Amino acid sequence: MKSVAMRRPEQALSNATCREILQKHHEGVLALIDTDGQPYAVPLSYWYHDNTLYFHGAPQGHKMSAVAANPQGSFCVIDRADIHAVEFTTYFKSVIAFGPLTVVRDVAEIKMLMQSFGNHYLPQHEHTVEAFVD
Repeated sequence: MKSVAMRRPEQALSNATCREILQKHHEGVLALIDTDGQPYAVPLSYWYHDNTLYFHGAPQGHKMSAVAANPQGSFCVIDRADIHAVEFTTYFKSVIAFGPLTVVRDVAEIKMLMQSFGNHYLPQHEHTVEAFVD
């Protein structure tokens, strides 16, 4: 994963805090470069597990074309945005991850990940998730 130096390093969050934020939330924005070289940002549901971000989506479309053309991406999750009107600023607490995206194609692995993804979002409906994945 690429590391980008922050302009204000005193605002950097610890790795532990970043993991907590990624585990707490369910949505973020994935930024890609599409087939025409244009930036493309799309809001997505995600699952953070074992230091990996997982996204679910259709096997075709703008996002998948962009990933195929350039698998590098950036994903942003905002934990908090505090507006300070007197200072004319907003203080964000967010995580931005950079790195390559890999499309999972193995059916058994897809089923396992879908089951885990579903159980993460709907732990009280484990049997419904299992039936849907099948």
